Amino acid sequence: MGDSSKNAAPEEGSLQLSVTKGSVSNLPQERKNVIKIFLSSTFTDMKAERNMLMSAIFPRLKKYCQENYKLEFQVVDMRWGVQDQASDDHSTSELCMREVLNCQRESAGPNFVCLLGDRYGTTYLKRYISEEHWTILLSRIRSTEVKQLLEVWYKLDTNSASPQRVLQPISSVENGSAQWEKSSTIMHSALRDAAAQAKNDGELSKEIAQSLICSVTEEEITCTKVLSHIEAGDKTKCLAFFRHINDINLQHERARKYLDLDDSNERDSTKQAIRFGEKAKYSHALQLDPSKYQSAFMSPAFLHYSKLCSLVGSDELLSKLKEKVKEALPPDNIREYEVSWSDAGINTEAHKEYLKNFGEDFYEQVRRLIDSAVKNQDESLKEVFENDVTREVLSHSRQALDKLSKVVPRSDILDQVKTYVIGDSNYPLVVHGHSGCGKTSIMASVAKEAREWLKAEKRNVEAVVLRFLGTTPSSSDIEHLLQSVIAQLRMINSSSCSADFSKLSSEPLKSLIEQFRGEITAYAEDWGTLIIVIDSVDQLRESDAAFSLSWLPLTLPKNVKFIISTLPDIYGILKSAQSLDVPKDNFVEVKALDEESAWTIIDKWLELYKRKISNDQRQALSLAFKGKSLPPLYIKLVFDILIKWKSYSQADSIPTDVTACMDQLFTNLENAHGKRQVQLALAYLTCCPGGISESELEDTLSIDDEFLSAVYQYHIPPVRRIPPDLWVRIKNDIREYLVEKESHGVAALFWYHRQFIEYATRRYTREEESTQHSVKTLCDYFNGRWSDSAKPFTYTTQQMEKLKLSNSSGEGFRYVASQPTKYGQHQFNSRKISVLSQLWSSSAMRSQVYRNSAAYIMDIEFLTGKFLVDSWISIDRELSSMREFMKEQTALGGDQERYRIEYSYVHEVLKMYSGLIARAPLALSAQLFACLQDKYNLSQPIPPSESDLPNIAWFLTQLLGTRGVELSPLLPVSKILASPGGMQLVSRLHSSPCKILPLRYQDKSLVAILSDELVLYVLENNGSISELYSISLPCAPENGTFVSFGSEENYIFVGHKERFSLVSLENKRIEFHSDKLVLVSLLKDGFRQIIVDFVN
Repeated sequence: MGDSSKNAAPEEGSLQLSVTKGSVSNLPQERKNVIKIFLSSTFTDMKAERNMLMSAIFPRLKKYCQENYKLEFQVVDMRWGVQDQASDDHSTSELCMREVLNCQRESAGPNFVCLLGDRYGTTYLKRYISEEHWTILLSRIRSTEVKQLLEVWYKLDTNSASPQRVLQPISSVENGSAQWEKSSTIMHSALRDAAAQAKNDGELSKEIAQSLICSVTEEEITCTKVLSHIEAGDKTKCLAFFRHINDINLQHERARKYLDLDDSNERDSTKQAIRFGEKAKYSHALQLDPSKYQSAFMSPAFLHYSKLCSLVGSDELLSKLKEKVKEALPPDNIREYEVSWSDAGINTEAHKEYLKNFGEDFYEQVRRLIDSAVKNQDESLKEVFENDVTREVLSHSRQALDKLSKVVPRSDILDQVKTYVIGDSNYPLVVHGHSGCGKTSIMASVAKEAREWLKAEKRNVEAVVLRFLGTTPSSSDIEHLLQSVIAQLRMINSSSCSADFSKLSSEPLKSLIEQFRGEITAYAEDWGTLIIVIDSVDQLRESDAAFSLSWLPLTLPKNVKFIISTLPDIYGILKSAQSLDVPKDNFVEVKALDEESAWTIIDKWLELYKRKISNDQRQALSLAFKGKSLPPLYIKLVFDILIKWKSYSQADSIPTDVTACMDQLFTNLENAHGKRQVQLALAYLTCCPGGISESELEDTLSIDDEFLSAVYQYHIPPVRRIPPDLWVRIKNDIREYLVEKESHGVAALFWYHRQFIEYATRRYTREEESTQHSVKTLCDYFNGRWSDSAKPFTYTTQQMEKLKLSNSSGEGFRYVASQPTKYGQHQFNSRKISVLSQLWSSSAMRSQVYRNSAAYIMDIEFLTGKFLVDSWISIDRELSSMREFMKEQTALGGDQERYRIEYSYVHEVLKMYSGLIARAPLALSAQLFACLQDKYNLSQPIPPSESDLPNIAWFLTQLLGTRGVELSPLLPVSKILASPGGMQLVSRLHSSPCKILPLRYQDKSLVAILSDELVLYVLENNGSISELYSISLPCAPENGTFVSFGSEENYIFVGHKERFSLVSLENKRIEFHSDKLVLVSLLKDGFRQIIVDFVN
């Protein structure tokens, strides 16, 4: 939707034209919708600064980005809110590196900030060490006992193409939890010394040796190329803040939180000297007889020596690290502070001024880099991202690339599609197969490969029109799909490039179908081939028109190819296609794979990932495959299991089908990260219309006290928000099954496959109470309910015992994003409006329909914004849904019944003038005022609460108030537009000549309006009129005979000139013949009985 100037025609040879023509290669850089910053710091010494940023600075930056640039703001702080640095599987370092790279890839501005104090930080045992390096290291460790310890914790994995040692999960080793601290200290000391010796001997490179001793903080800064990224010329992405504490009392118990100290509270400056003395004193420990292992090897003295070794050089390493940062970053991007020591450490009382200055500096520095990044955005991309059509096309092209990265090769199917594309068939091609068989990957491959197929035939492709249905708002129902594709075709055809595509939003379906077919027919025969690829017709919102394929052109120009895909057993789509005049050869069935094909794919993937599996594992997998049809999705899920197998892993739990694979995946996920935490996080991801961004998900989880109570069961967080580390870990384990797509200006995450959507819906939104909880919390977030106020919560039993609390009630700010409906005079929050309207009209919110519908239809700002960001088709669908929920209320009170009448009245007004409003949404205030003001005496105003129509009265006072004037400064002084009711409604709905016919059906008074469509209206007892059923009549024979189908009401409406009948649809079908229309009844023995025979 929006200004037609944003949809101007692309210039020949432009990037916009390339995108519009459906190229899936050389796509422009993604438009980035978030400022995403990785905050790197050591674990214990920067808590005060990180807590202050979380509560005072990040909310300000979030608001600044939202109000000024409509950008999200997110910080990934892997240390905040975490009680323990260690993770069972030692994945912390790996996750941090991945998130640094994610921030670099996704952020529209600054992406990395490091906070460095006086600690170098903890160094970790590396999770993987190549066998080659392992052999070199062990050759320099003299102690048999240390070697034995290392062999216990590091196992050889020969499933890697290059064999490697793998550090075992703590829980997998006997008494691992109890022994880990001691064992890790000893192993780290031994490997560090061995690496230093091997480097001096020239057997290990400096980089390899350094990787074994550097801290995670240094890894984040250097090993992920942050500094080299800066040195390459990009000076606007990173910041550094250095803090030095003077005169630290080394003997104070808190000192070790701010310095690298040993057990005797000695600093690193003395360690070099100590190290050699201690080494001489305890060097005999490295030569111990195995029989004396327990007594000497684990002695306090030896452990003290090991810790000394692990701390040697920390001051020097920290100093060098700071120098590297200073050399790489511009001086303006670095801030340094000196503070005095306090026995309470860095705290809000003793260091109030420092924390205030640090916070303001942080805010101004980040804001400066954000402003600079936005100002210097590539202007060449503006034409792409500000055009509604091009942006939609680009979204599907990117999805194609994502699908291709996970593709299961199906050369047998692609060969059949290739034959169609290069052949002379002028009918559509229908690709069908069961869920998980690989149809979508095939369609993505067609979009990419078609150009090469035709190039080999010395022909060229003019354009590819590609849609993965259900993945964007404009591809989720037949009306929006046709609007989008018509617009793209016009830009390709060039004949109508100057058209105002926003007008399509108010066109009836019949007109859209005619225009769609017209654009295809108008495609020039002397141009290159036009290929239209429509994937997953079954993903369209349910409607007769969509699934009957009445929109599908049956004959095509010789240089146009039209390919659709669908499930074979849902909504009758395949049967509809088969009933059309399409040759049998134009149906391609995608079947499951046989065992040989499955192994070919698995072996290819193993080679790609540089992995192998053992003979025993291969045999177990063959047994699981034997005698089965193997859908590609199943192969993918099984591969994701076996890729994690080590050579020492047992392959004894191979799931039998897709559902079993998902059961195992999500059960393991819940066991690893907390059952309730995973359930709630994935419920929000599944329930949120169009998916949910990471920033939105973190905010939503932060106002869900059930989630936070599960996370903070035993301790109190400094700020009541989700620790970013938790979602990062959950996301990491399911990243293969998520897709990122743009939804109203945010990068939203959602499930990448239909079966994941269905499975997650069953598992996480099956219970009505749970779904209502998720949807209500999402509504609270997108309504901004807790953005500027503290939210009450209840302390857990464990928290009350720990704090000795007598009152279980508490409250805390959550620092979530505000959600204004408008950012400026005409800058609407389209994301909020779109998501909230869909949530409010969902069945999960039917119990709150009166409150939600008032916030929708009786709020002039929200309603105006809705017309700006969506089509009347969607608006009417949502309003009608809420209207149905009101009808379900059997025991309406007086106020509710009165409101229902008011709501219905305003809905009918919107129906009457929807075409006008859709063309000029900002005139909504004036339109409604011109139609409704007779409902409220403006000359003698009374409070809305005292009016007979309080909601409409309140609505009109909005129009007269500041909010209404901002939207429409000019309002009519008297009622100048007709109100709904009687036949006037009918004539207003149908501008073309129409025939009005009275009917009776099931004791209801009906009015049938027959023009270019058939509409049935019910005359209610209270005098109002409501639409019962409508259908376009694109295929009515010239003799005036037509038929319409009503799938929900289960009836058909049959007419011939002025004879009409309503008949039950069960076990009946309609046949068109050259001279007559026949309604037949299907009998059990296969014969048919003619019920109605209209003869011309």
